[in-house]
Amino acid sequence: MVLLTNILQRKKAEQKLFKNEKRLKTLLETANEGFLEIDISGSIIGANAEMCSILDRPKEEIVNYSIFNFVENENIEILKKQLVLRKKGEKSGYDLTFSRLNKDVIHCLVKATPLMDEDNSITGSFAMVTDITDRKKIEKDLRKNQRILYRSESMFRSI
Repeated sequence: MVLLTNILQRKKAEQKLFKNEKRLKTLLETANEGFLEIDISGSIIGANAEMCSILDRPKEEIVNYSIFNFVENENIEILKKQLVLRKKGEKSGYDLTFSRLNKDVIHCLVKATPLMDEDNSITGSFAMVTDITDRKKIEKDLRKNQRILYRSESMFRSI
């Protein structure tokens, strides 16, 4: 009887775990933010649908490839430094530009945290990626308009 009770409790626990895993996968896959899971060497081992949309590529062209394949050349050093921080167990937020197949540049805010196994050994990192391309364009236009306004005011004062 005790053995049967233990088996039933284990089955219930397994079902609950499966249900929770499925719920978590659904949340990650349907989120409005890009999610990346990267191993310790920088190889992408997971990406959600939003990340595929940000990079404008199917998952098959992202997973199992190096993260370095998708960043602009001037961002490689930033990414290298960030991966070193992850290996040290540190989390951080930073800006990074990604490249799409059509050569469009996508400005993103990345918030990354180390991933650890059951022995607390660092196995890689998990990153939340937000496309801030539109925000960057608005900021650039705003700075341009402020310069124009400043020049106009300077000309007006000199009259």
